[in-house]
Amino acid sequence: MRKPFGILAVLAATMPLVVGAGGMGPGTPGAFKTTGPAVTATIVVDPHMTDRAATPGTDPVTTTAKRAAIRVVKGSLSASAVFDVGGSVLFNRGCDVRLTDVRFLYDPVLRKSLLSLVPASVITDLFNAIGEPVNFGTRVPVITDTDNAVCTVDSNNPGVLDGTGGVFYSSVMCPDGVQCANPHNQNIFVDGGDGSPALAGILSFDATIQFEVPR
Repeated sequence: MRKPFGILAVLAATMPLVVGAGGMGPGTPGAFKTTGPAVTATIVVDPHMTDRAATPGTDPVTTTAKRAAIRVVKGSLSASAVFDVGGSVLFNRGCDVRLTDVRFLYDPVLRKSLLSLVPASVITDLFNAIGEPVNFGTRVPVITDTDNAVCTVDSNNPGVLDGTGGVFYSSVMCPDGVQCANPHNQNIFVDGGDGSPALAGILSFDATIQFEVPR
């Protein structure tokens, strides 16, 4: 995997962040298609909740919960940004790499796009910088492939041991409808935001971004 351009250090730093979220309504199947050019990206995110519904008023799961960074590249042009993931995005299971596609990959029916992760203003600035202006009605950036997803230990938010074989986390049903698993016995947070455990760590992955357009 490519080294995530020093973003892990940036994520822990105190700096101005662009805050926001956006989304699109469900589409009619077959009304849209994806097209090039392909833009490559590296994304780093602390995939943990900023609040805990099971215990309202408690601290975030981690000190950098939902803080993220992205670098997009097209040919010789690149642009990067640091931002906060929108409040409606659920990261209750934490840094489980198996959920990367479920969380971020394009869904043509739900029209899940890059807007589900990155604020609209940040997307606009990034893609203008690489010469690929977006339109959130007719030319929407979407993640069509992910690769090299990995969780890196976060020394500032290490979590606690999950026990032999990751038995506590493995007792939970994951968002993809499959029983959660912790084969590498990652550390956990006992309450990931909904009263059930979450895997600890910072998630980084490579992505291919294309554009959703009307047929």
